[in-house]
Amino acid sequence: MRSCGGEPVLHRHVGIQPFQARRSPGRRVARHSGVFLANPVVHEIVIDRDVGRVYAEIVVALRKAGTPLPTNDIWIAAAAARSGATVLTYDSHGS
Repeated sequence: MRSCGGEPVLHRHVGIQPFQARRSPGRRVARHSGVFLANPVVHEIVIDRDVGRVYAEIVVALRKAGTPLPTNDIWIAAAAARSGATVLTYDSHGS
């Protein structure tokens, strides 16, 4: 999570396990992820039971409405909702 004009913003971060090859792209991605997470304005959001409850509530509401979303997007929404962050996305279903 980072601050954008005083408002928290959630950035999707996916855990990455680098390949064992010497010049693999996985290592480069992992290095950049480490640089991103080391930024003092970035704060990791813990996925706990409260986030899990929000996730379940969102899943139930989406199913009732007949508007499913990808599972990862629902987790991101639940973490953002629980922490008060704003999600910025280019996904067409995110609008």
